[in-house]
Amino acid sequence: MNNFFAENYAMLADAETSIPRRFEKIVRRDPGRLALKDSECSLTYGELQRAANRIAHAIAASRPGGGQVVALLFELGIDAIAAVLAVLKSGNIYVALDPSVPVKQLKAILGDSQARLIVSANRHRGIAEQLTSLDRPLVNIDLIDDYSDADIASAISPNDLAVLTYTSGSTGTPKGVAHTHANLLSKWSAYTQHKQISPNDRVSLLHSLSFAASHGNFLIALLNGAALLPFDIKAAGILLLAAWLDDERISITHHSHAVLNTVLDYAFERRLPDRRLDIREIFAAGTLD
Repeated sequence: MNNFFAENYAMLADAETSIPRRFEKIVRRDPGRLALKDSECSLTYGELQRAANRIAHAIAASRPGGGQVVALLFELGIDAIAAVLAVLKSGNIYVALDPSVPVKQLKAILGDSQARLIVSANRHRGIAEQLTSLDRPLVNIDLIDDYSDADIASAISPNDLAVLTYTSGSTGTPKGVAHTHANLLSKWSAYTQHKQISPNDRVSLLHSLSFAASHGNFLIALLNGAALLPFDIKAAGILLLAAWLDDERISITHHSHAVLNTVLDYAFERRLPDRRLDIREIFAAGTLD
């Protein structure tokens, strides 16, 4: 473990130019290590790299050039994470759309962000087609098998934008916040060193990627060689979360106070009185920065 931290801190000291470059370093170091696991499948770092590269090539074919906003329409899961990496690899900026949100609100976000492309899958084709236009075509990741899975060449500056996040819009028009690669990497670096995140960690992802809180979980896991495990509370139900945290040996988790209280009640009073969860860090509400 000491060797890992010595090597990792040396990598942290490098002038990281972008999130994709850091991710690619992790892939080269241990391509066979578990990167993602959800209820349907799992991917190693090498497999995730190839999946993201294929989507990145499809994005570049539809919207050549970088610096454009690409909207991602996915539920929480492996496809969403691969698509995030793909947008960043192609030198573009992503904004995540939650398929459970009313179409009117999604259209407001698309208009404000000036998104030039939508990336989605067959599962959400109906919603995606309501959002596409001649100026905003659709890339369906279920129809891109012919694209290359080789690395895509793109020039990315630390000061380039990486992601736009939006408020819920429940009290008015959704408001966007922009984050650069340098900004996100700075927060990731500080948190990694403070909490000594290692490849042995297993990090939960419980929030839709449309929430700012999700970016911290994404970065501390996949930029450190740890495993990222999405769990869709909306679909599975909150009462299954405690057992899932235990079964998957989650070491770092992040969720709201309400969810935390339910998990603790369920785990320690009702269902798991004689078992110890592997969690070493719990964050309630807010983001990891």
